[in-house]
Amino acid sequence: MRMVADMNHITEAVAAEVRAAVARANTPQSQIMDALGLSRVSVSKRLNGKQPFTVAELVIVAGIVGVEPKEFFRNTPDGTRAA
Repeated sequence: MRMVADMNHITEAVAAEVRAAVARANTPQSQIMDALGLSRVSVSKRLNGKQPFTVAELVIVAGIVGVEPKEFFRNTPDGTRAA
């Protein structure tokens, strides 16, 4: 049960970092939708932490907003920051 809770927390933390990066880059959600080939609902679920991003999706979004994919993992549940 703890593993599921940890995964949910990671999904939410990653989503928060992605949302922040998208906002900083002033990237419209439609651009993310087009790049990922997903509907608005699917992208919204990912951005709100209701469904996890795949690794490939994170790499694509990172490229769009101009950050390294590791930036999305900088705040992990134990508070560790990536280099």
